[in-house]
Amino acid sequence: MKIKLLLFAALTFLAIFITRTQALADSSAVIDATKADSGVVTVTYSGDFSKKIKVLIKCGDNKYAYDIVNTKPVSFPLQMGGGQYTISVLRNTSGDSYAPFASQTVNISAPDDKALYTQSIQNVDFSPDMSAIKGFAALTKNDADLKSKLNDVYNYIVSNVSYDNSKASAVTAGKLPGYIPDIDDTYKTDLGICYDYSSLFAAALRSMGIPAKLEKGYCSEISSYHAWNEVLLNGKWLKIDTTYDASAKRYNIKFSQVKDNANYTVVQQY
Repeated sequence: MKIKLLLFAALTFLAIFITRTQALADSSAVIDATKADSGVVTVTYSGDFSKKIKVLIKCGDNKYAYDIVNTKPVSFPLQMGGGQYTISVLRNTSGDSYAPFASQTVNISAPDDKALYTQSIQNVDFSPDMSAIKGFAALTKNDADLKSKLNDVYNYIVSNVSYDNSKASAVTAGKLPGYIPDIDDTYKTDLGICYDYSSLFAAALRSMGIPAKLEKGYCSEISSYHAWNEVLLNGKWLKIDTTYDASAKRYNIKFSQVKDNANYTVVQQY
């Protein structure tokens, strides 16, 4: 009997220890899935950054990984259709290896495109008080319809933002790991790489209620990995590449606003 009591006490202690350890590990990462049906989840990490922290979102065979670099709440899209999503927060263990220390699973129907692609997320980050959003709001305040707003934003970016070759070289060389666009910086400096162009364009349109995707992959006209947008207007998705058009305009090359889907291969979509 004494042995059984000791064994029970030991198992009870072990269970309490495991529970407390798990709670301690999870307490630094909060996963908020209350807006999952609208296509977004928010993660807040307040722990140690001596090791890299990532968020991994999986749905079926598809997955997207993101970096967490500060304690600010960060939103991520659930853009892989309806189904079961697993959102995990991972810590680097060694090399390219990561171990999860917090996770949550949610089941959702496919989010409505208008809800999903008008929200602020990590790489299309915007809010009404940002200079870029205020600037585009002033630019388009007298426009009669969404098409006019889209055109004004597009023309501004294509006419004013120049390609930042120095930043492009730094990203390619791995000197800016986990680079995330800052739309206010792009708007202020009028400089950016394709990722910046597409983030600024998507953020401006989303802030006006116009659904806009940020897409990454390959374009037959561009040799390197690229980023561009798709915009939903009057029930139709239009592929628009402000980076390409800005360069074409600068060098007096003929171009059209809406691109041919056949020239683009989508690898990632946000």
